Amino acid sequence: RRAMTQLDTFSYSAALSACEKGMQWQRALSMTWCRMPDDRILPNEVSFGAATSACDRAGRLDMALELLHRMSFLSMRPDTVNCNAVISACEMWDEWQLALDVLFGMRVRSLVPDTITYGAAISACE
Repeated sequence: RRAMTQLDTFSYSAALSACEKGMQWQRALSMTWCRMPDDRILPNEVSFGAATSACDRAGRLDMALELLHRMSFLSMRPDTVNCNAVISACEMWDEWQLALDVLFGMRVRSLVPDTITYGAAISACE
């Protein structure tokens, strides 16, 4: 007999984290935008963070930004991890102005930048 596995936000977040580590940004986006809604599971900040980090690692700034915008559209508040991933992706594309926009936007959202935030922003400006 097979046991039914109950999919939930936590199991999807774990799978998204594996996508990040495996540089599978397309699969991460597919899970976030298609599979989770098909299973009637709403992504949360953690799942969006893992998907954003997967895009960052693959150098997909455009998709990392799209995820950040979708969070706002879904009335979710991006956290420091989400913003750090976008700032890090900005670094790869020499988008220092955008990196600073995200950094300053964190303060508007009452988010506290950490050493990763500042390090990525400084690297983007070099």
